[in-house]
Amino acid sequence: MRPTTQYGAPARGAAVTVETASWTRTKVVCAGSSYLCQMEPVAHFGLGDEAPERFTVRWPDGREVTREAPAPRTQHEVEHPMAPRF
Repeated sequence: MRPTTQYGAPARGAAVTVETASWTRTKVVCAGSSYLCQMEPVAHFGLGDEAPERFTVRWPDGREVTREAPAPRTQHEVEHPMAPRF
């Protein structure tokens, strides 16, 4: 998952939750975990043989987006709900 801010930048601090039939996992998009470290701003979930039932992105401002039955083995870019629509 690659959540973005309303301005199109990576949404660092956004929490991404993925639910399957047997488990629920949450990851937070962060910039880095140590001094002079930078990480790709994505939340990667290894599903194995599971299929995702839904995912939810919660931005630091409290807004949320939920998508039902997302395609597996796909990178999903999720825009902030206040992002302009062109």
